[in-house]
Amino acid sequence: MFSLPLHPPAEGIRITILSGPRRQQLQALQQLSAQVAALWLELRPGADAADDLARALAEPPAATPDCLIVFGADLLTRSERTTWLWQALRQRPALHILLVSSALSSCLPDDTLRPLTRLLPSDGPGPPLPLQPGRWLLEVTALGPGQVISEGQPVQDWRGSLTRRLFFFLLDKPIVSRRDLALAFWPGRDPRTLMSSFQVVRRKLEVVMGVDVVVYEREYYYLSPQMDVRYDVQQFYALLNLSRETADAAAKRQYLHQALALYRGDYLLNITGEWAARRRRECQQEYLAALLHLAQLWLAAAAPERALSLLTRLLHHEPRHSIATRLVMQIDLAHGRTVAACQALQRWRAAMPGVPLPPELAQVAALAGCDRNRDWPDL
Repeated sequence: MFSLPLHPPAEGIRITILSGPRRQQLQALQQLSAQVAALWLELRPGADAADDLARALAEPPAATPDCLIVFGADLLTRSERTTWLWQALRQRPALHILLVSSALSSCLPDDTLRPLTRLLPSDGPGPPLPLQPGRWLLEVTALGPGQVISEGQPVQDWRGSLTRRLFFFLLDKPIVSRRDLALAFWPGRDPRTLMSSFQVVRRKLEVVMGVDVVVYEREYYYLSPQMDVRYDVQQFYALLNLSRETADAAAKRQYLHQALALYRGDYLLNITGEWAARRRRECQQEYLAALLHLAQLWLAAAAPERALSLLTRLLHHEPRHSIATRLVMQIDLAHGRTVAACQALQRWRAAMPGVPLPPELAQVAALAGCDRNRDWPDL
């Protein structure tokens, strides 16, 4: 995941592809502009993008900055982009090129340029590594409906729902055995029928991805190590771990903010199976815990309204959360919003009918006088 401050490129890296949400892109570009002299170039739809790029290279060498930031590079075909990038690298050996795009897939370089290219956001806190030639690049989002982009092309036809479920199952686990496959997809099948069914789906997956992605070794199956996989669930957990490891409050907030930005929805809502349901519950719990932790950090930083926004999101997902309800009530009371505080208590009671108030909620309710008048305005 993208980490701040922006890491300088490692030796040999000449191209950076910056993808992701616009807000994160702008944060990165602001930092970069403070570090190096940069020329910004925006390619326009309908214009001759190749000509615009050629004119940028034609500037006198003395006027050339350290970095050329290019917006709209996805307007070029991959062939046009590759030709221009090689031309730029040869003409200006000291120039670093930053391609800005909403999606990595639209600026993905060909194999010849991958050793010179890094991706941002990266999957960890350190400097991003260059892309490796000969390795298949997959972008996978599972926090939400689920999408796979294979070598820049969205996978749309999975040749059956089972093929898609098998891919995400293998992605979710380091290795799987035949027994794991049987329990998840073919319970009760005899071993011969099981393997026949699995091989059929495996061949479909190879057709869908354009490469054989499944490796069999020593009685276990796993996804091929010849793939570079950018997986939002893996990034989500990595950022949460980073937030736990650092003692710096500002860094904790940054890591948690980035992790929450990845959570676009519950894990693979359109995929059934106990393994998917279990992962879904785990991700939900981590998401709610991250919302609460970040809210508490903002409260400690004297930013109660930011904390209130996060707590509201948390209670939208889990209205029975007593700690979040208590914090919302305390924030409202501190700002003189007694009615809002008691309405928050009403929402908790509606979600937990017949359950006595926990001590922490009863204490705040007494301070607000919520039980003196139960006829609060409708929620």
